[in-house]
Amino acid sequence: MKRTEHFAEQRDAEAPPPLRPLLVTFAAAIAGEAVGLALVPVLLPGLARSFLGPEPKGFWYLARSSGVTAYVALWLATLLGLLLSTKMARRWLGASVALELHRFTSLLAIVLAGFHMLVLLGDRWVGYTVEQLLVPFASSQYRPVWVGLGQLAFYGLILVFASFWIRPWIGTRGWRTIHYGSFGLFALATVHGIGAGTDVGGLLPLYEVAGFTVLWGLFLRLLPHLSGGGIAARPAVERD
Repeated sequence: MKRTEHFAEQRDAEAPPPLRPLLVTFAAAIAGEAVGLALVPVLLPGLARSFLGPEPKGFWYLARSSGVTAYVALWLATLLGLLLSTKMARRWLGASVALELHRFTSLLAIVLAGFHMLVLLGDRWVGYTVEQLLVPFASSQYRPVWVGLGQLAFYGLILVFASFWIRPWIGTRGWRTIHYGSFGLFALATVHGIGAGTDVGGLLPLYEVAGFTVLWGLFLRLLPHLSGGGIAARPAVERD
């Protein structure tokens, strides 16, 4: 019975999430951002001057805050993805709840990272163009290497999330290979935040805790194989 439940949970984890709730969530996020920007001049005139004044620093602050929030969402999505294959997630949250949280935080990370890039268009100090924001390593104004690594992580995250729907064309092995690459994306996002951030000292504990917990989750994920349960159980290939 337990083995049947395990395969059922694995099948649900690999199945593509329904598109309608995702589209509604994405539309709600965009609408919320639009309403918030429209109400800022009325409710927070001082903040509005920070965006519309001769030296608009508000865009930079908004880009930094959304970038950090996107990183937190990516961290939670990565950790939940690791714990889904262990008993811990099923005991703490339940497999279905952990799976939905994993998918939601992944989508949230994409939305926030996209917003993080978009608001940089309003920052006059750096002066990004649309092309420089969309093409990795195309900019030269501000720490181009670290910014480019963040752009690669953003596109990779989109690929990992979209892999649910392209799985019929890439197969299960390709789908899992892309998902394994999410660990590299998390590392890229971490390096991007440390290298491109202007307040690394204050955020360093966040990066340390996030990196440690992801390594801890990876250890739990690989523990059965490290103990010999995964590799040793393979039958030897017989020669003719």
